[in-house]
Amino acid sequence: MDVIGAKVLVVDHDEEILTTLESLLEDDGFDTTTAWTGLDALKAINGKGFDLVLVSDYLPDMDAEKLIQQLHRAAGDAPCVVMQTSREPIPGVRSLIWTGAVDVVCKWSSESVLETVRRYHLRRSIGVAGGRAH
Repeated sequence: MDVIGAKVLVVDHDEEILTTLESLLEDDGFDTTTAWTGLDALKAINGKGFDLVLVSDYLPDMDAEKLIQQLHRAAGDAPCVVMQTSREPIPGVRSLIWTGAVDVVCKWSSESVLETVRRYHLRRSIGVAGGRAH
């Protein structure tokens, strides 16, 4: 799968998560930008088209729902995936799918995050409409 140039924004306040995912995604050929806060994410999105945005379920300056809504206004059709802290489904986080997120993944499973990014990149590159993964 050709991912060279595919742009991913990773938003998380945890340095370990940011550096791990940035390294993993870049090693896989993705052009990765990181942001520590919701405000940093909104600044990063200005003038730069992203193919996918990974958003932590917790940020120090705004909740994920508000950020996803603002990202959709600023970034148009870039799908947002929520990275939750728990390996088990969190009901409140799953409800973010109805507010604009396309999927939820556990951020502590970097391989699951990478597979999710690859899946959404493939869907966009072959022209499959957005929406939840099954």
